[in-house]
Amino acid sequence: MPTSLFSRITLLLTHLKSLRKRQRQLDQELATARHQTTPNAQLVHWLEVRRLMVNEQIHRHTEVLQNLKAALQHGSARKVA
Repeated sequence: MPTSLFSRITLLLTHLKSLRKRQRQLDQELATARHQTTPNAQLVHWLEVRRLMVNEQIHRHTEVLQNLKAALQHGSARKVA
C-alpha cells in the first residue's frame, strides 16, 4: 500500500509542477495581451478563464496531495504502534 501512495504522491507532484508552469505561461500571455495598444478583449477573457481553471486544479491537487501525505503518515504511525 505505501508504494502506491508514494507513486500517487510523485505523480501529483509532477502534475502540480506542470500546472504551475502553465500558470506562469498564462500570466505572461495575459500581461502581453493586456499591454497591447488595442487589447483583444476576447483573448484577455479567455486567458483569464484558463488561468482560473488552472488555479482551481492546483488547489484541488494540492488538497489531494495533503490528504495522501496525511494517510501515509497515519499508516506509518500505525505500523510503529
